[in-house]
Amino acid sequence: MLGVEKPIGVTEAAQVPQQRSELLLDAAVRYAEERHWDVFPGTWLEAAGGGERCSCGDAGCALPGAHADRPDWA
Repeated sequence: MLGVEKPIGVTEAAQVPQQRSELLLDAAVRYAEERHWDVFPGTWLEAAGGGERCSCGDAGCALPGAHADRPDWA
């Protein structure tokens, strides 16, 4: 083939480091506590009709997927 070089060699796929016994939730809680962050339930983006919409259900949501889940938790 013209202009195509033969590969030098094949590399192995990157190895994922062995995970610690700490659960992801426990790590997230520790991370937030260490930084003194308040954590509350929020909205998320949902696939809808080839696009995305906010899980709050408001078609005109100004902050889709980026606001508190409950209006009294602002």
